[in-house]
Amino acid sequence: LTLRGFYSELSISELSGAFGDLGTFLPLLLALSNVEAVQFSPALLWAGIFNIVTGILWDCPMPVQPMKTIAAVAITEGLT
Repeated sequence: LTLRGFYSELSISELSGAFGDLGTFLPLLLALSNVEAVQFSPALLWAGIFNIVTGILWDCPMPVQPMKTIAAVAITEGLT
């Protein structure tokens, strides 16, 4: 996939789908940082980097649903 091909496939629905997961991811990340399980800034940075890398390598970004389960367990168990 070339850069020109990437921009020709980019649409408003793609953008809304990309930003739609932030509504789930940010509250979970804030809750995890509130119980001091993760540091907010590094977690946000690495989550972004890994989402970009998986999107480029496999043409499919990582869904938020597995993160919901991991975060729920970490918050309720107080894991660090």
